[in-house]
Amino acid sequence: MSKPLARRFLLAHQHLLPPRRLSGKAGILHFIQHIGCIQFDPIDVVGRNPELVLQARVRDHRPQLLQELLYTDRLLVDGWDKLASIYLTSDWPYFARHRTRMRTHHGRSDNPPMQLANALIVRIRREGPLSSIDVAHDQKVLGGWGRPTRLVREAFEILNAMGELGVHHRVGTRRFFDLNDRLIPAEVLARDDPHLDAVLPHQPGQHRVEPVAARVGVPAEAGAEQRVGPRRHAGSEQQEGDRRRPEAEDGHHQRRGKERAREKALHHARTQASATTPTKSSRRKRFEAWKLAMASFRSCGAFKSRKFRRSKLVPPGTTPTRT
Repeated sequence: MSKPLARRFLLAHQHLLPPRRLSGKAGILHFIQHIGCIQFDPIDVVGRNPELVLQARVRDHRPQLLQELLYTDRLLVDGWDKLASIYLTSDWPYFARHRTRMRTHHGRSDNPPMQLANALIVRIRREGPLSSIDVAHDQKVLGGWGRPTRLVREAFEILNAMGELGVHHRVGTRRFFDLNDRLIPAEVLARDDPHLDAVLPHQPGQHRVEPVAARVGVPAEAGAEQRVGPRRHAGSEQQEGDRRRPEAEDGHHQRRGKERAREKALHHARTQASATTPTKSSRRKRFEAWKLAMASFRSCGAFKSRKFRRSKLVPPGTTPTRT
């Protein structure tokens, strides 16, 4: 493939060539379906990231179009895909495993934010969408970014990551949360993870996970149950987990052993190379200059290299002379 053709391919893949050939809400949905997601960065200097990305591709784009797709039509989700992102509502089932991991990591009863989960879910179901400023609670904890934050804000963040709450709308950069069973269609919530049969090395056994709403005593409709594995009989599920576990763990340990051996070999090679490199400052500078001169010689030719070396560089083993 020639370089011009590769450049045209990349521009066409990013919907930049032909320029701005998409239009309207249909164009926005088509682009997000094609690309997967758009980072939702709240920083706004000349425009937020989603607006700049879409403005370069959708000829009649206006910020109101994206707002309607997110918070009125509910065809897009203001969610999380490795970072704050916008993705299709129909892609919600693909993140079931991530939500389950968040339940496992944050859903302990001794986790301070989870002690507010019951009250927040009940209040949102009764009063509607809420933001952290609507809850009077001044206690602070160490947040997910390693900085102190209000406990109630961290509780909202965790419930959002676990799939209990979703972003109903934004006022500026402030998010207002509501229950996901009000925001996402029931048929989408009911779908299983499309990759149920994929068993990762660190997840040898697939088990059902109880939602937070059920654990804290909220009625079942406050949170739909999420599964990371197909329904099986109790005995067959245990046998399947026991059968897969040793093989997956052995393969994982073998890969880790090979990676460690490769890292040790690279470290040894770097150590040996540094041992043969001049250690004194002046010698090191001359050595680096000599390497640059050799690169210049190979790329520019002998004549230009000598001219460049006379004016700028001093090869090792020589004494600078005036010209």
